[in-house]
Amino acid sequence: MNPYYCFRGKKCASLVQTVPFLGNYYLTGKNVNRRPCILYIEDDPVNMLLIKKLLRVEGFDMLEACDAASGIEIAKQQQPDAILLDINMPDLDGYSAARQMKGLPELVGIPIIAVTANALDSDRKKSFDAGCDGYITKPVDIRKFGTQIRFYLDREAVR
Repeated sequence: MNPYYCFRGKKCASLVQTVPFLGNYYLTGKNVNRRPCILYIEDDPVNMLLIKKLLRVEGFDMLEACDAASGIEIAKQQQPDAILLDINMPDLDGYSAARQMKGLPELVGIPIIAVTANALDSDRKKSFDAGCDGYITKPVDIRKFGTQIRFYLDREAVR
């Protein structure tokens, strides 16, 4: 049994395969006959729920992690199609998490997209310098969000 970290309020305390109160997960391996799976690493439950709803509407499945360390483990185990990464998190920030993930051979080719309220040009540059492939500012534009995610997935498919 592969452990899956779930989002449980303020900390990832449990290893579970499904999280009934947040809906069903499709935690399948890499194959072409599945919906794209996005890992979202976010410590704020409100932001987590919003992105989850947006991804579902757009036809994506989602894995959740409420801190960077759990997110890195999930990414290594599940190898999602893309990783959405909050920058401002306690313990390990998104910049450090992006650097760590970019150094892992099992995550080569998986786009990391910063999703952050840090909207200055210097913040964007810092995200790219840390290894992020994309940058989406909060609050997200719900009309453009799905298109933004597909853009990064399509870019990786071309590489």
